[in-house]
Amino acid sequence: MGISEEKREKKDEELTQVKKRGRRPADPQKMRKNGVRINRKLISTGSTYLVSLPSVWVKEMGLEPGNLLSVIVHGEDYRFVSIVPSNIDSTIPKEATIHVYSGESAAKVFRKVVAAYVVGYERIYIEPYEEKSTLPREMRNEITKLARQKLFGIEISKNDPKLLKIMMYVDIRRPNETLEEMCDQAMSIYNGAIEKLVLEGTFKSKETLDAEKEALRDVEKSDDAVDRRHHHGTRSLKRALMNPRLIADLDLLNPRIVMGHRLVEKDVERIADHSERIAATYREYLSKKREMTKNHRKDYGVLIVTINEKSQEIKELFNQMKAALDKKGKEAFDDANDAIEFGEKLKTELKKAERQHKDWHHRRILESMRRIVEYIIGIGEIILNMHVNSVVVERSKQ
Repeated sequence: MGISEEKREKKDEELTQVKKRGRRPADPQKMRKNGVRINRKLISTGSTYLVSLPSVWVKEMGLEPGNLLSVIVHGEDYRFVSIVPSNIDSTIPKEATIHVYSGESAAKVFRKVVAAYVVGYERIYIEPYEEKSTLPREMRNEITKLARQKLFGIEISKNDPKLLKIMMYVDIRRPNETLEEMCDQAMSIYNGAIEKLVLEGTFKSKETLDAEKEALRDVEKSDDAVDRRHHHGTRSLKRALMNPRLIADLDLLNPRIVMGHRLVEKDVERIADHSERIAATYREYLSKKREMTKNHRKDYGVLIVTINEKSQEIKELFNQMKAALDKKGKEAFDDANDAIEFGEKLKTELKKAERQHKDWHHRRILESMRRIVEYIIGIGEIILNMHVNSVVVERSKQ
């Protein structure tokens, strides 16, 4: 009973001190989980301004007087300041274990691997959950194959029935560098699919058709390169968010621009997916339409004329958006806005062309071209959001 009274008195004393200070003491466990907000007064000492650091944070980070801290100014209009200790890298987890449960498929396990890769882990251990269980050879081979296809800079350092270990040997990248590579690769896939399609491949010999279908398969496989860069770009961004010191190093000071690049990457990935779909559809078309009727040949000829004309306009539209991405302010906004108008007109024309064809392969190819245009327009709308401050005036500033 005496202990209970003593605790109650101690708690009352703490609450009295809290009322005097006007705040509650920070809880280390809560800070690690959700973060805390602590108000501090700005102190002036001559030409220098000082702010005291929360003692609980200093202790948690293992800091002592004299330690070096990085002060980073960032955010929209650079309104925020982050204080980062020099030992921040040592506080970021580098290893992750993925348990494989009975009945799980290789695809399901690999999705966990991708998530761990994107978050930024450097070593991933895949183990059976039950001690007496093992990882089937087929599962290990499938995960290894997918990892090499979809992830950039990885190495399988151990592969046995009890453990599959994946190591990451990849540096973080600036978002604009990753995005530029993704744009080039996506347009390369699109060009490869269109070039194969517009050739009169349908009327060639069986040997030539087989060679052409194999070339189309190579175009389809190129989509993996875009996926690898996309995952790598997301990994770099999330690593930077875990280590604010990288924000300045990677030119991530403006969150609106960072988020814009992240959304554009997703649209570029979709463009690559539909380019791959064009190649896959045409390969299937070659397999089923080697002998065509006169009317079918006429329909195919109309398709080729449409594709020749619209594919050039699509490439022009994509290049306009890519150029707008490299610009800033009002110039970027105006260029993207003009490109969106051009894209809307092109989308309507492709939709009309779809309805003119009876063969579903033809319609699907034109649909994919239209969807590519829609994703390019989506990129333009993201650019508008990134640079809207350059064309509007906040009412408080009028």
